[in-house]
Amino acid sequence: MRFSVVVNTLNRAPSLRDTLESLRFQRHDDFEVVVVNGPSTDHTEEMLAQYEGRIKHLRCPVANLSMSRNIGIRAAAGDVVAFIDDDAIPEYDWLAELERGYLRPPDGIAIEEVGGVGGVVFDYTGTRFQFRFAVSDRHGESAFLDAPPDPAMCVPGGWLYPSLMGTNSSFRREALAAIGLFDETYEYYLDETDVAVRMVDAGYVVLGIDGAPVHHHFLPSHLRNEAKVVTHWYPVVKNRTYFAMRHARSHRPVTDVIRAAIDAGDVRLAESDSAEQAGLIAKGSTDRARVDADRGLLDGIVLGERAGSKCAPAVTLSPPPFVRFPTLPHANRLRIGLVSAGYPPRPMAGIARFISELAPALAALGHDVRVFTRATGHPTVEWEDGVWVHRIGDQHRGLVPGSFDHVDDFATGVVREIERIQPWLPLDCVYGGAWDVETIGVVRATEIPTTIMLATPAREAAEHGGWLADPAIAPGLRALFDLERELFAGAHHVHGISQAVVHTIDQLYREPFTEVPVTVAPIGVRDRHVHELRDAQASPTVLFVGRLEQRKGIDIFLQAVATAAPLHPSAHFQVAGADPAGIAEQWRLDHAGDELADRVEFLGEVDDEQLHHLYASAHIVVLPSRYESFGLVVVEAMMHGAAVLSTDIGGIAEVTRDGIDAVLVPPADAPALAAAMSALLDDPARRAALGDEARRRFLQHFDIARVAPAIVDMLRASIAAHQVG
Repeated sequence: MRFSVVVNTLNRAPSLRDTLESLRFQRHDDFEVVVVNGPSTDHTEEMLAQYEGRIKHLRCPVANLSMSRNIGIRAAAGDVVAFIDDDAIPEYDWLAELERGYLRPPDGIAIEEVGGVGGVVFDYTGTRFQFRFAVSDRHGESAFLDAPPDPAMCVPGGWLYPSLMGTNSSFRREALAAIGLFDETYEYYLDETDVAVRMVDAGYVVLGIDGAPVHHHFLPSHLRNEAKVVTHWYPVVKNRTYFAMRHARSHRPVTDVIRAAIDAGDVRLAESDSAEQAGLIAKGSTDRARVDADRGLLDGIVLGERAGSKCAPAVTLSPPPFVRFPTLPHANRLRIGLVSAGYPPRPMAGIARFISELAPALAALGHDVRVFTRATGHPTVEWEDGVWVHRIGDQHRGLVPGSFDHVDDFATGVVREIERIQPWLPLDCVYGGAWDVETIGVVRATEIPTTIMLATPAREAAEHGGWLADPAIAPGLRALFDLERELFAGAHHVHGISQAVVHTIDQLYREPFTEVPVTVAPIGVRDRHVHELRDAQASPTVLFVGRLEQRKGIDIFLQAVATAAPLHPSAHFQVAGADPAGIAEQWRLDHAGDELADRVEFLGEVDDEQLHHLYASAHIVVLPSRYESFGLVVVEAMMHGAAVLSTDIGGIAEVTRDGIDAVLVPPADAPALAAAMSALLDDPARRAALGDEARRRFLQHFDIARVAPAIVDMLRASIAAHQVG
């Protein structure tokens, strides 16, 4: 079955682009896209020009949704015309599930009888229903239901009938032609309800199905404001009155029809008054709404009386040839859950940074990727760069008792969100880091195949940080160590990002992987090396990136700077990273009045854009860690072609090659670090050679485009292991 997806748009270029891009992920790939642009005054036309050859692009001269839809229908060559708004994003099974509604109708209904099918709609939060199922009457009033209405309700002339929501509705093209398309009297509101009742009267069945979800952002327009409050009541009242005059008079006296229309207008005015009292619309808006409502009531009566209840004549459709919309490969697509408490725009440590790079890379391969992360406000589900991001609140506990509250909150919240979406969007697998045992709830409470990424375990970090000496957190840490062991042993597959971290965990937890397959493979980042900002002739800049803590070697770095800086008076030193212990302030106090106070710049925690600007500007990037499971900072520096100075420890020794693409020194050895730093400051040619080799190694091994397919192989292995088990 071929679909024509019609998108009617007006002044929403950014959200329209998201809608079009999201359609690339549809599992059903036999569809075309028809975009009808109203009299937009933004850059919609320029944006649509970028889709030339991939879509059918038409224009509507006025802001009339029904007219715009009819223009789209006349250009549609598919068997079914599906409508989605320019501020909505469909789930990837949207068209496939709508198709099942046509091809597998309920018992007793022939395929050719199905004239329309619609799915559920989530509101702007992505977690609540804006629309699930509805039954409407011949006044145009609707009752919203939690279960699909009985198709037996589709009786020509019946008072009640199933209705659909416009942003997730579809109709058989031949059925639309048979009823004369949309009634263009409805410039907005009740247009799709009018189509539903006319289809039922023509002998078709209209079905609401429990699936085919669409996420509707419900953006501001010329009819509603930022608070999602209607500001222009004329078309609402006019169309509700017109609808009833056309469809209810065969069942009710005209005086009753008009009285019901007046009552409905009063309800709208009460809504306007409440919104005005709440400060959601300007003072005086209700007075203007009353004038609009009175005019709409009169116009609706006149238009309805003039049109009567006669059927619109059938039309003949002669569309241009079908233009298949290009989609991503989906034959072996996985629905992947990625778990990471950190994700943009929240601050991110190394694991979260990798997950934020991996998610869009997996999506670019055609997979349905869903990130489960912490919310910064209310819970939401948003589509970002091809990725569904589920931001979870902190009102959850119970799956991980005895641990830190934030651990229990997040681990439990992830499972609750997975349980919420499973009926519509069952996950094939889950991937997440071991830090803070973020996936422990998934392992404990679900049967979903789960791959755990091994990074620095909490037990190793606690040893370097001396955390167990704090009696306030020591019990929680010991509980966390037990949870780490449980997580490692309970996973279906383990991803060791270096051989060093696998060895570390084997030693700490006495070989917890005896029953779990382990794959050692590097992680990576997206290549952001667009241009270099460093000037080989300028005063050299030395950059430290990382949390200002002992494990990252900030103390060793500052000791080395104190030795090397006086020998290189033109060098500048920068430190970027969170500073929970106040190291920067202590440095300033210790060096007050001497020249080092001005030569070391503490930048604090920086955002992603600023961080990559720093990498691109730095001549030397230093990571003097006492332990690293991998060393993502090193990889990011290599991406930008900087000379890397680090320690011969953990995963760093696997990521780099000493003397070829990096200089490595023993950990916790400030004199050795100072000597190596000084040598690189003295030798611009050596720095350039190291940077060139580092850049080449990055492209060969650590570009996320190379890493992502290997992650997919691991996920498939976890699924296979689960099936065998």
